[in-house]
Amino acid sequence: MPSTTRKNTNHRLIGSILACVWIAGCNTAADPKRDTPARSAVKTVYIQKTTLLETPLIGTERAFAPTCVIELESVTNNPPPTAAVFHLQIAAGDITRLQARLTDAITGISSQLVRVEDVTSRIKPSDCNASQPTEAAIEILTKNQGAFWANAPDASASSHEITVAIPTSALSSSTSLELYAEETSTGDPLGGDRIELVRDFFYLAAVGDSIVWGNGLREKDKFTSRVSEAIERATGSKVIRTVYAISGATLAASHFDQPCTFRCSGEVPTAYRSVSLQIDTMVLPDEMDLLLLNGCINDVDLGRIFSTDITPQEITELTEQFCGDEMRATLTRLEEIAPDLPIVVTGYYSVVSENSDFSSVFDWALSQGFDLGEIAPLSEIVSTFAANSNTFTEASNSALTSAIESAALQSENRSIRFVEPGFKPENAAFAEDSWVWNLQLDREVARRLGIDTGLVPQDPQLEFRTKACFEDGSISDPLTCLFASVGHPNTKGAKAYADAIIEALTEMGIIPKQ
Repeated sequence: MPSTTRKNTNHRLIGSILACVWIAGCNTAADPKRDTPARSAVKTVYIQKTTLLETPLIGTERAFAPTCVIELESVTNNPPPTAAVFHLQIAAGDITRLQARLTDAITGISSQLVRVEDVTSRIKPSDCNASQPTEAAIEILTKNQGAFWANAPDASASSHEITVAIPTSALSSSTSLELYAEETSTGDPLGGDRIELVRDFFYLAAVGDSIVWGNGLREKDKFTSRVSEAIERATGSKVIRTVYAISGATLAASHFDQPCTFRCSGEVPTAYRSVSLQIDTMVLPDEMDLLLLNGCINDVDLGRIFSTDITPQEITELTEQFCGDEMRATLTRLEEIAPDLPIVVTGYYSVVSENSDFSSVFDWALSQGFDLGEIAPLSEIVSTFAANSNTFTEASNSALTSAIESAALQSENRSIRFVEPGFKPENAAFAEDSWVWNLQLDREVARRLGIDTGLVPQDPQLEFRTKACFEDGSISDPLTCLFASVGHPNTKGAKAYADAIIEALTEMGIIPKQ
């Protein structure tokens, strides 16, 4: 029988473990404070300056592309291998203990760089042409390993210049270079610094409405993210993605337009930015490698499309005006701003179809304030919405295609494609294989928000929108704001968009054919 003292000790130990797991996870191997007895004794390394490395033209990512790529003098390899060479100015207390390793961001595989001792680099910081590493470094590089060496090393100095040489075959769209002087007990770098190395940069801009923004989706599931990943896998270049799209954006300029200066999320924007303004605010549009573009459904207006008091002819005329004439004008503007910029214009889909559940469509329509007209059977209301939605989809696809064909005729250099996402009636809202966000029953959330039906959107951004739409008082219609994700592509729908765009990019030659 354990003593009372032993019991109390065990209880305290168990309590500490539970508290540790609950609060922090207790990864002591990865925690420098626990892994090193004397924290102040850890040898730190800081990267102060880089040479022969290019930073992105756009954005703030700490990513670098080597500008010096040389052929290695080799008698055994034909063609000769190539290596990226660059210089780093580092602060390190003890240069003799410096270590370096590469980690591929995709595979997670790490490889140690070999230190070459007692050499002086023949590659000068300002010169790449006709330069070669030393024989010792070349021997390492031709074995597909990286190497580094200190230039004029002085153990007593606090700042040092080192040269790093990496086989280009070891570079992917994202490779982490870590410099450090200490390791944890598990072999992880400790007290070091890192930079991201890439082969090259690919600049992608996304302009449009909530479909391009990706309402309700996690960042990794948005089609702009999926397309970026596909480009990186196929080309090895790092995609620098800038998303200007926001929920509710019209294609045409509006007197409500204003630059966003506070909480610029496209999910719940606090400032209105039309596609026209988004194009005006694009950074270095002539340097972009690809533009993903959409717009015109908010010009036609969902409230009109989902109304029982509008004719198919009226929907068609509005759609031809905005998806045709206005898109044509938008593409003409882009021709003036960036004449060589490849563009993919994405189309729309029928949000509601005859396959949609009647009562769910009715609940959604009420939450959005759509015009339901006089009391009628739910089947008639849904049939009207489905017919109107289909009319818009067909008219917008035709108008957008016509606008793109006109733009293509005006430019000899521009590569431009129209992409349909390929939704079918069974993929509509509240259908059996829905590719859009629907409603779910959550009485607790609904009670807190004062929603009588108990139905709330099913997407993973619900909590974010609940806070953004209701809590700070800046949104005039918080209930409509909350339900804004319904009818937008879910993960299946976003993948369908991405797949269609990737196919178009392959046809355009932006993604190499396998």
